[in-house]
Amino acid sequence: MKLFKYIVATLVVMSGALVSCSDKDIIDEYEIDKVGGNKALVQIMYMEPMTAATNANRIYCIELNGNKIYNQNTEVLARYNAFPGGAVGLFESVDAGTLNIKLYRGEFKKVPDPEKGGVEEKDSLFLLEYYNQNITLNAGDQGSCVIYDKDKAPVFIPLGEIAKGTTTDEDGTADWAAVRLYNFMFDSNGQPTTGKVQLRMKDVDGDGSYIPLGEPIGFGEATSWQTTYVHKASYNSGGSQRRDLDCVFVDGSGNYTDISWVNSNGAARASFTDYWTLTIGRAYAWYLRGVRDDKSYPIAITQWTCR
Repeated sequence: MKLFKYIVATLVVMSGALVSCSDKDIIDEYEIDKVGGNKALVQIMYMEPMTAATNANRIYCIELNGNKIYNQNTEVLARYNAFPGGAVGLFESVDAGTLNIKLYRGEFKKVPDPEKGGVEEKDSLFLLEYYNQNITLNAGDQGSCVIYDKDKAPVFIPLGEIAKGTTTDEDGTADWAAVRLYNFMFDSNGQPTTGKVQLRMKDVDGDGSYIPLGEPIGFGEATSWQTTYVHKASYNSGGSQRRDLDCVFVDGSGNYTDISWVNSNGAARASFTDYWTLTIGRAYAWYLRGVRDDKSYPIAITQWTCR
């Protein structure tokens, strides 16, 4: 009986603690903005063709409408990556209207170290403005600002509603993941591709052919969200599967042409194929990027998990 009384008393105390915590308490304690009204949510995607990261081409600072975001001497935006990162579903809250985006590279120079009497030197980072462009956002917008050329404004692509699928097998061994293709591929340096790109997925349940998934898209466009099946390896597994894909050009009559390109070794490739491991319930943005005829920027798909 005493034990029962202690349990009841504990539950009462816990209930009081739970109901006493409001969203105001959380906002006051942490740096959190309630999004609404005249706000937009953005991710900065950095898809400009770029060689391997060096101190000379890393982005050490992002400036959004005059607000600088940096982390001492550490890069904040890697090539073929996004900000904010580190977790799924993160966005930066900005005012609707004109958004000015600046990216800064850096140069390290030796300067006197005041902590050591100025006798010894230390490396100090000097920011160098690399990118300065504007984009207009509407209140309620949520999506990606994709930077693909340092001399051009970014492309804004709304996130949209992520598609949901249903279990496809009676025994529950097949389920779904959502995917979406973004086209930021260049035919040559400074020349965005002029062809329409079609994403296709290999049908492992059938004859192994590649089946179109989503609509054809031009440069700077994205397909709508599509669902594709994922077979569990076993009934009690987390649920993931390798899925093979290819990307092809498609003309107005529906005829397919393989995408030829040059790999990092300078070898010519007659077609572009790739594969990713998909997990049930996840949503993946696939960014097709790079330059088809330049081995310094071979085309590839960068995956960004959206859910």
